[in-house]
Amino acid sequence: NIVCFNIVMNGYAKRGDVQKCRELLELMRSHKLALDDVTHGSLLKALVVAGDVEEARQLLLSMKTEVGLPPSI
Repeated sequence: NIVCFNIVMNGYAKRGDVQKCRELLELMRSHKLALDDVTHGSLLKALVVAGDVEEARQLLLSMKTEVGLPPSI
């Protein structure tokens, strides 16, 4: 379920493993899981930890415009 996937993704994100996060994201999509703010937040964390600030900014913008998930704190 989405919670298990999010837990694994968060582990990858803490290491800054953007590639593994993206692979997991595609797996989640293939299982037709509804991605939530936790999923996007973990991907955002991975990008920041990896130092890809520009892509993190783009993801943040797409969360608001494309997905309809405003970032939450």
